[in-house]
Amino acid sequence: MELAYGEGSIKLDLESSYFDKVLVPENNRGSRGLQDPVKALEESIDEPVDGISLEEKIRAKMPSKISLVVEDKSRRNPEYPEFLSFLINMINKVSRSKIYLVIAYGTHATHSEADNKRLYGEKNLSRVTVIHHDSRNSDELQTIGELASGLELKINKYVAESDFVITLGNVEPHAFAGFTGGRKAVLPGISSYEIIQANHSKVCLENVSPGILGDNPVHKEMSEAAVVCGIDFSIQIVRNNKGMVSGIFAGDMESAFNEAVFFCKEINSVEIDSPGDVVFVGCGGYPKDKSLYFSQRAITTAVKAVNPGGLVIVFGHFGEGVGNQLYYEWLKKPLSTVLSLNPEKIELGVHSAYLTALNLNQAELVFWSDMEKSLADELGLKLIKDIDELTAYIDKKFNRGYRAYLIPKGHEIIIDS
Repeated sequence: MELAYGEGSIKLDLESSYFDKVLVPENNRGSRGLQDPVKALEESIDEPVDGISLEEKIRAKMPSKISLVVEDKSRRNPEYPEFLSFLINMINKVSRSKIYLVIAYGTHATHSEADNKRLYGEKNLSRVTVIHHDSRNSDELQTIGELASGLELKINKYVAESDFVITLGNVEPHAFAGFTGGRKAVLPGISSYEIIQANHSKVCLENVSPGILGDNPVHKEMSEAAVVCGIDFSIQIVRNNKGMVSGIFAGDMESAFNEAVFFCKEINSVEIDSPGDVVFVGCGGYPKDKSLYFSQRAITTAVKAVNPGGLVIVFGHFGEGVGNQLYYEWLKKPLSTVLSLNPEKIELGVHSAYLTALNLNQAELVFWSDMEKSLADELGLKLIKDIDELTAYIDKKFNRGYRAYLIPKGHEIIIDS
């Protein structure tokens, strides 16, 4: 089997009969991807889900400033340069608006100029004003309202001052928000650090899980923030398990997001009759496996497919190690200490340690990784990077027959059981 690993891949020599099932989507509708994603984008904004095209909405508002909110490098968007070129051309055709390209980092690290050129296209950058959102810079935040929690919603001031806001992002399973995309462009994307932390602290509440939106408090608050912000037009991209664009949904943010979620579930869900004893899971390669912190979605998905006390083998490069200082500090604490936290005690970074603790409480995790062994030992994580040693370890743990599953890309599928 071959799994994406860092910027490349790894090959493991195992008989195909070793696995009871390879968990990949079987829905043919999205398996090949779209032949012409740019044409699909054009069609989606001309005939959006709510019936009013992007051109019509811009002409009706005649904005002087337009914010185009995009994802950062933590998401793979190879089509972004072409998509942005098309959107900028379309905006310039119908409006003399100043265009802000707002990078929705949330709390992620700021890009280099080289990152921006690679991600968004050098020619596109010369036609817009690039805004690097900084959730901690109060001078670049503006209060636009209050959430039901009583917290002030502060967002990027350039977006707040714009007459028209467009978001462009991917809808895929998320470890605790249910799905990425839609409302996530606002919270965490362009919000203040304080509101992001308050939102992510809800990971310890019920219904917080990949693929779940109903009664999910993290999703609910994100949606509330997006409504307060007021998104004029939203473009949602859905990819298949090969990373290819399979659907584009545009228009009113909530409607486009819901349509995208429905399609994502349709083409990326995998059904299992019963959990496995052993689950091999790939984190999906860079940037999904650049650190343990970024691998949560794949690990959480795999744990949903394994029996309590079962074994999950995680394949992730983790070239950046743990990836977050607070996450690292809390990973060293006893599981009981982490799992006893309430929302008031969960800071950013700690929220991910809470998710890891939940996974470790459900199953044993073994890592095939380039993480330093000394770091793994410090955190109490088991590393194995030899197929014979790994299979011997599995055989010793299960001195009977066992059911093994392979999930090549754990960050992209939704487990139905």
